[in-house]
Amino acid sequence: MRRTALASRRGVGGPLVGQALGKHLFLCLVTAGVLANADPVSGPILLADINPHGLDGMVMELAVAQGHLFFGATQTGGIQMHKYHPDSGLKRVSHQLVKGTESINMHVCEFDGKVYFQSEVTPPYGSGPYGIELTKLDLQYGNAELAHSFVSGPVGSKPAFMTVFQSRLFLSAMGSEAQGRELWSLSNRMSATLEHEFSSTSGLGGDPKYLTVFINKLYMQADSHDAEVGVELYSYLDGRGVELVADINPGAASSNCSHMAVANNLLYMSANGGNGAGQELWAYDGTDPPSMVVVIV
Repeated sequence: MRRTALASRRGVGGPLVGQALGKHLFLCLVTAGVLANADPVSGPILLADINPHGLDGMVMELAVAQGHLFFGATQTGGIQMHKYHPDSGLKRVSHQLVKGTESINMHVCEFDGKVYFQSEVTPPYGSGPYGIELTKLDLQYGNAELAHSFVSGPVGSKPAFMTVFQSRLFLSAMGSEAQGRELWSLSNRMSATLEHEFSSTSGLGGDPKYLTVFINKLYMQADSHDAEVGVELYSYLDGRGVELVADINPGAASSNCSHMAVANNLLYMSANGGNGAGQELWAYDGTDPPSMVVVIV
C-alpha cells in the first residue's frame, strides 16, 4: 500500500477529543475538563460549568447515542452520566453511581436502543457492590442498572471498549480472575459468549482493546501470548474467529497498535513498527500490510 500524505496544522490549543452531533462538533478539553462547542467562526465556547467554583468537570468518554451527546463528568456527589443536546441543553441522567467510577473508563456505547457503559452500581437492599460491570442507563428514571455481570461477587469484570458488530455488543472483559481479559459478545437479551481466548495461561488474557469495525471485520489490539508476537493487530469475523492481521513490529516486540479510527476507506492507528521512528501514525487498507503514514507539516 502506498504511504498516505496528510496535511498537518500547528497552533491548536490543547489536547482535544471530538464528537459530532448534527452540525456541531463537541470537544472535550482534557486539560481544562470542560465541554465546548466548536463554532467555525468564533471558535470553542463554554457550554456548561459542570463542576463550578474553579473545580474541573473532567468531561470524558463523549459518545453520541439516541440523538444526544452522552459523557461522564464530575460534579457534587462524584462521577455521573450526563447528556447534552443543543436544543434541550445539559441534563444529568444518573444519580447513584458509586464514587469508584471513573469517567475516563466509562466506554459509552449505544446498543439495541439503550445506552451501556462501565460503572460500579450498588444493588438494592444494601447487599454490597457488584464490582465494576456492564451497566445500562434507564433514561426514564435516571438510574444506572446492572446489565450483565461476567464475574460474580465484588471483583467485577471491568468491561471496556464496547462496540456494536453484527447485531451483537462486543467488548473486552474478565470472565474470571484466572482467565484474564478476553473477547466477549452479548446478544440484545444479554446472553454472553466468550468469542476468543488469546492465552491458555492462567491469568494472562489477551486484553483486547480499541475495538473498531472496518470493512465488515472487527479489529482490535491484543496480546496472543501463545503466538509470541507481542501486542499486535487482530481481526474478528463470525465463522473465522480471531486472526492475526499483521505483526507490525516483527518478532516478540510489540507495535502497541491503538486509538483506531476509520476515514477515507482506511483504518488509521497509532503503532510502533520497530523501525526507529517510535509510536507514529499508521494506516491499513484491509488488504496490503499496514504502513506508516507520511505527515506533511
